[in-house]
Amino acid sequence: MIADRRTLSPDGYNLGPGGEGKPGHVNTKETREKISKANKGLIKFPNGYPEKAKKILSEQRIGIKRHPDHVAKSKLARKLSLEKKMLDPEYSNRFRTAKRKNAKMA
Repeated sequence: MIADRRTLSPDGYNLGPGGEGKPGHVNTKETREKISKANKGLIKFPNGYPEKAKKILSEQRIGIKRHPDHVAKSKLARKLSLEKKMLDPEYSNRFRTAKRKNAKMA
């Protein structure tokens, strides 16, 4: 993307072609210790949160209202995502098949 937009230094604002960070930069021992201290106690769930944690997180959010702008953006993103999926013939066929099966069960 940097090459496509020609934003590499000296003419552009990027110092490198991207993805490599600061070439040759090594964090000091003090910086590594700060990062380590900041990450201590954080629980990481590579396969998603356990059900107990989900319940606790859900209960903590009860009564917290989302900002109207956020709600509107979320609705728009879902709508655009669904529209994009419906243009995909494979997804569209699976969706229609599932809808028919559900209608027969009801």
